[in-house]
Amino acid sequence: MDVKAVLAAKVDTINAVRPEAALSEAVSLLNEKNVGAILVLEESGKVAGILSERDVIRYLSQADNLGLDAKAADLMTKDVIACTPDTSLDSAISAMTKRMIRHLPVMEGDRPLGLLSIKDALTYRLLLLEQGEEPRFKRWFEQGRVYSLRE
Repeated sequence: MDVKAVLAAKVDTINAVRPEAALSEAVSLLNEKNVGAILVLEESGKVAGILSERDVIRYLSQADNLGLDAKAADLMTKDVIACTPDTSLDSAISAMTKRMIRHLPVMEGDRPLGLLSIKDALTYRLLLLEQGEEPRFKRWFEQGRVYSLRE
C-alpha cells in the first residue's frame, strides 16, 4: 500500500497560501478547512514551505513577533520533507515519526499532489488492519478503552 492510495481516499484539495500572504489569512484558512497545516506555494506552484499550527504557536509565543501582521514566509518551515506517491505508507509514517513532523507533502517532480497528515496515514492503516489483518491484530481492538474525559 502506498501514499497514492491514501490521497485517492481523501476528498480535499491542496490548501495553500502565497509566501506574502498575511498570517491572519493563513490562520483563517487553517481554521476554515479544519486542517493542521497548509502549503506555502510560490506563484509558479513550487513549494516554498509548509505552515502548521505548531509554527504559528511557536511564532506567537516569541516576544519579538509581528503578531498577525506577519507574512506566511516569516514563520513557515522552509526545510520541507516530502515523499512521492509511490512511497509506502509505512515508510511515510516512519519518516514522520523519526522527524517529529505531522504533515508530508506528496510530490510529483516539483508539483505538489497533496498533503499527507499522520492522521490520514494512521486512519487508512487502521482501516486496512480492520479489513484484512484483523485476526492478527484483533487484540489491539479489544483492549482498553478510549473515551472523553467529559463522559
